[in-house]
Amino acid sequence: MSKKSVQEELTRDDFLIGWICTLDADLAAALAVLDEQMLDLPFTKIRGDSNHYHFGRIHHHYIVIACLPAGTPGATAASWVAANMIRSFPNLARGVGMIVGVGGAAPNIPKGRDIRLGDIVVSKPEGRTNGLIQYDYGTATEGGGFVMESHLAAPPMALLSAVDFVGVRNPEAFARGIREKAQRIGSREARFKRPQSPDNLFEATHLHVQPKAGPNHLPNPDSGTCAQCDLTKRIKRPERKSDVPHIHKGIIASGNQIMKDAVKRDKISAETGALCFEREAGSVTDDFRCLVVRGISNYADGHSNKSWVAYAALVAALFAKEILLVAPKIEPPKWPAAETREQK
Repeated sequence: MSKKSVQEELTRDDFLIGWICTLDADLAAALAVLDEQMLDLPFTKIRGDSNHYHFGRIHHHYIVIACLPAGTPGATAASWVAANMIRSFPNLARGVGMIVGVGGAAPNIPKGRDIRLGDIVVSKPEGRTNGLIQYDYGTATEGGGFVMESHLAAPPMALLSAVDFVGVRNPEAFARGIREKAQRIGSREARFKRPQSPDNLFEATHLHVQPKAGPNHLPNPDSGTCAQCDLTKRIKRPERKSDVPHIHKGIIASGNQIMKDAVKRDKISAETGALCFEREAGSVTDDFRCLVVRGISNYADGHSNKSWVAYAALVAALFAKEILLVAPKIEPPKWPAAETREQK
């Protein structure tokens, strides 16, 4: 059967993987790793759904992709995108969700956790958490204390099993494979090339120094860099033998604000074991269960710049694809006869 014939027979109920992106770079990376992108499908979203969708296939999984509206990142926008996605694709309510994009690392060097720019962090249950915590949700107590009350849904078991499986036999070869695929895509699309800008991790107490505007208030060419920061405040780390991305599995911290405070970052990380920070996933798990995959583009401090965003988005998307390549085919849910749904 031709590709066109297959697409003509697809319905909205065949799409059982929901993939949510935050940034344009996340979306571009997601589209770049699809085995097949699908256009002109014989159905539309339901009335009132403001999302813009992209459709594709990875292995035997049919995927619907949506990105947060430009300029509206954050928990509220992510929750709205997820809710609309489920309205238009109701099987996702019992299907599988993925949030894939960039995040800020919590590199706890004293405890031996060496997370660097271009690495990958994936949510995985640990201790009493389901792999994702909402660090700013809880109760303020006397004396300035705070008790976190975060009870977010666990990632889908089908994807968790795949996370445990991928790369187990030969993790170094698996990571090299991701790097090589990233290099091939980067050779076709320059923005996805691994950046040459330095990977600097500064002491938590060293604040970023923003370069002043140039003559006549023109932008400073060093703007967005650490050109005027004190390089003696960089944390010394052993040099890695290669630029192969390292994969870290564990807790991801989600909040309503972008984390750019290294002292607060380290405090929350020490208390919770969080490996990285983001601000969308915590609101989405109320709608459908998600696995969160983040490529590291910054250190959740004031020293972040945009040069690592596209590459970090790409390696996250490539890792998400590897998960789907080994995950079993998701079967459509069997809805109770009493339940009614909108017709295709």
